Amino acid sequence: VKSDPDWYGRFQPHPEEYATLVVNTIDSLGINDRCLLQSFDPAMLEALHALDPDLDLALLVENNDDVATNLGRLSFTPAAYSPWFGVVDDALVRHLRERDIQLVVWTVNQENDMQRMIDLGVDGIITDHPDRLLRLLERE
Repeated sequence: VKSDPDWYGRFQPHPEEYATLVVNTIDSLGINDRCLLQSFDPAMLEALHALDPDLDLALLVENNDDVATNLGRLSFTPAAYSPWFGVVDDALVRHLRERDIQLVVWTVNQENDMQRMIDLGVDGIITDHPDRLLRLLERE
């Protein structure tokens, strides 16, 4: 869910209103159980969680803060943690597994990077080239 505090009330609704629109849309489509809603904006995730605590939410991160600091920006534990793939290593995978948090990385477009993420055992890969990723997964 694309959201930025600088955009509230100008380019997008405030998080509570925006979250209501998102939740109403996925409710109307009946796809709640197939959605993982992601956002870089903790306020948006908080608003979504307040509306429906059963939603699967992911905290997208693009900073160099540690996992505890980033997760500390939320009042709840998200279903997934979603950093840039370049910061992912065995220690991060273990750390999140121990906390029962999925690891969904972004944006992985080169096959060698995709393979490294597969080998590390991440739970999800965001890519602009799903055909490449599917080819690699078919070989597994």
